[in-house]
Amino acid sequence: MRALKFLAFIGVIVLAFTSCKKEEEFTMVGKWNIDKISTTVFFAGTQVNQEVETNQGWIQFNSGGTGVDDSGYTFKWTLSGDNLTITYDDADEDEISSFTFKLTTKTLQKVVAEATFEESYEVEGQVYTVSVNLILELSKL
Repeated sequence: MRALKFLAFIGVIVLAFTSCKKEEEFTMVGKWNIDKISTTVFFAGTQVNQEVETNQGWIQFNSGGTGVDDSGYTFKWTLSGDNLTITYDDADEDEISSFTFKLTTKTLQKVVAEATFEESYEVEGQVYTVSVNLILELSKL
């Protein structure tokens, strides 16, 4: 009887370990649909514009830290914790070529990334600050 209880116990343990589904780790690698881009612009601390664009194409993150978007632009990317940095290889001189986003949502099928960019301008001795809040919503294709 004792041996039977021991075998039943071992059977339960083996069953428990073999039936556990390994949870997949999050990765940016793959092709993502750009579902929504929300942009809010502030001038001297006052909101002056807000724009929401939907269905804005796709972006593909390749293993090895490279990628391409649906316009054919190539980029390098890194993910460190919740910080995603994208650096475009062929940006014009007057464009921002590097973006660092904070991933506020990251699942195997959905990502929400947020970033704020600030720039100051001096006009007739007065300094004005323009800041842009950018929110990207991506879904896995």
